[in-house]
Amino acid sequence: MAESLEQLRAMSIKDLIHNHDELAKHTVVGTKHYLDEIHRRDTEKATGTMVVLTWSIAAMTLIMMAATIVNILIFLGK
Repeated sequence: MAESLEQLRAMSIKDLIHNHDELAKHTVVGTKHYLDEIHRRDTEKATGTMVVLTWSIAAMTLIMMAATIVNILIFLGK
């Protein structure tokens, strides 16, 4: 019998992994199992890339803002 959703959410990650591994010993998987894992890894990699690009855009935005402020101060000083 499966746990209730409340019980499942209350389980530690260690218990979840243990229960999964025990059940997996008696389970037959198809190719979708492996395709799902490949997709999960691809998504994780893409997410990491997006985080890096987001920080790069934020840094460039701050540099452009600082350059604009300096330009305004120089223009107003003339």
